[in-house]
Amino acid sequence: MLTAAVLVASGAGPVSAGAAEDWAAPVLTSPAPDTLLTGTAELTATSESPYVVFELATSASSTWIVRRTPVAAGPDGIFRDTLPTAGLPPRFVAWVRACSDASLESCTTVSEPVPVRGPRPTLTPTKPLPSVIDPSVTKQVSLRVTGLGGSPATVDGDVTSRQVHDGDVIDVAISSTSSVDLFVSLRQCNSLNGQVCERTGLSLTVRKEPDLTLWGPSTMLLSQNGDGLWETATSQVSLDSRTPLTARWRIISAAGATVAGPYEFSADQIREARNPAPWGTRILIDPKERLGRPLPAGEYRFEVETTATAPDFKKSTRKSETLFISNAAPMTRLTPKTSVFYPQAVAATGVPRVMELSPRIDSYEARMTGFRYRVLTADGKPLGDPIGGIGWDQPVIAWDGAIRREGRPATTAPEGTYRIELIRTIRTGAGVDESDVYGPVSAPFTLRRGYPDSVTRSVAASARSSWQRTAVKQNARVQRGKHGVLRFRRKAAGKGAARVTSVHSVRIPRDRLKDRRMRIRLHGAWGNPGDVKIAVIAPWGETLQRRALTRNRRHLEVAVPERWVRADGRLRFAVQWKGTKPARLDRVVVRYRRYDLTS
Repeated sequence: MLTAAVLVASGAGPVSAGAAEDWAAPVLTSPAPDTLLTGTAELTATSESPYVVFELATSASSTWIVRRTPVAAGPDGIFRDTLPTAGLPPRFVAWVRACSDASLESCTTVSEPVPVRGPRPTLTPTKPLPSVIDPSVTKQVSLRVTGLGGSPATVDGDVTSRQVHDGDVIDVAISSTSSVDLFVSLRQCNSLNGQVCERTGLSLTVRKEPDLTLWGPSTMLLSQNGDGLWETATSQVSLDSRTPLTARWRIISAAGATVAGPYEFSADQIREARNPAPWGTRILIDPKERLGRPLPAGEYRFEVETTATAPDFKKSTRKSETLFISNAAPMTRLTPKTSVFYPQAVAATGVPRVMELSPRIDSYEARMTGFRYRVLTADGKPLGDPIGGIGWDQPVIAWDGAIRREGRPATTAPEGTYRIELIRTIRTGAGVDESDVYGPVSAPFTLRRGYPDSVTRSVAASARSSWQRTAVKQNARVQRGKHGVLRFRRKAAGKGAARVTSVHSVRIPRDRLKDRRMRIRLHGAWGNPGDVKIAVIAPWGETLQRRALTRNRRHLEVAVPERWVRADGRLRFAVQWKGTKPARLDRVVVRYRRYDLTS
């Protein structure tokens, strides 16, 4: 009766073929316009041609067509065919083509399209559902399948995929921990053309609480000190796109008290925030603008609260981020620790080989900023690439005098005057935008090659202030005089010469040259040049007599190796007096060599 189905999609125009002829347009006599066709379409037509082909299409201009092979007229001269309507939309069209023979290639002239209707596959809850499903209340949702017109369909999505028929019930399990959007889809395709399908579905909004996401940095900073940095903070907020709600934000102190707000989101902000993540809306945090004054420095929380307003769902969600507020003064100075440094003076003691600067950076800002620096020449041009490696916990700039460029070995900068410029990388947006801020620039300093020149320096002490104890005293008195003087006198003339050994100590500065000898010069007055001698007390306890470099009745000078200075920088020595005439010790002067770092 009916030939095998042909699963094709073709245009509404004639198909060119050698056997095709131009026939008068056939007339589709059934179905009538706007007829409801359920499951199948009973089609009839009249035509002058020996064959016709009936076609159903999604629209008058569609190429998605359901048809079989051409059919001949019945004994009564009427052409008849039956086509399945499954997979076609609720409104579609039918038409008929005139054909010269039983092949589709011979079909040419088409009739006027007739609009018709069909059922639509539908998923309907068996019980009324709230607009927002609370998983703590609803554990399962049942959906009934209707509108299939007697043909099967496939259910898919957030359920197990399977074939269903009219009247089947689909159970959707709701997890008690779910906060998701579930979608159950229903798809029905035509048996003659698998590309002609009708799809429908039902979305279920399941929420434990309204969705809320803060896309800003986990820690934000406000430093409203007028330097243009961190004057405001920005948090990017995304709200639930499927739940009606309101939202507000506030600033909370460490003790949990609200110090600013709550401030309601405007309708525009809520609309923006309901856009798919990660866009949302940006909330500008500016306490000075809101309150008319800055908040005290400290740690706060930026909190957003959203409340659902569905008739049967009123739950709220709160989320917050750390907000540091600083009232530190703007950083305007960068001071070098020394005016001159010598990168090549590797073996020199006390000579700065690295130029150090310690920016006075606010502790809160230090945790929120990336620090680098660059070296500027005397004319303000950058020398090499910016240099990183500045710790946020103890920001210290330490330039070793090297010029660094990517892909090249480091070289030592030439002698000259330089400055250091701080570079701060800060977040200017909601955790995604970064910018470099340049400055401040340090005071100028000088780089010298080689080693600095050495100069002679001295440290002086009165005899009494350097005196620690009297180690030997025979037939003698030790008397304290004015102005720090010590006097040695013989007690009895008939008992021979008097003897006194006094122990002294003088602290030598640490910036002395460790490979140079020092000189101890004792000033005073004694009877004979040989009455007074100096012995050095080594750190290991040995007392070593020193030969005088110069001596007379007013002073005595000896040389002392550096190794005889104690670890704490003290030089200990003994003044030995033996004589019959009184002796007076005025002061001790120790001369040493050090590097000249003033130029």
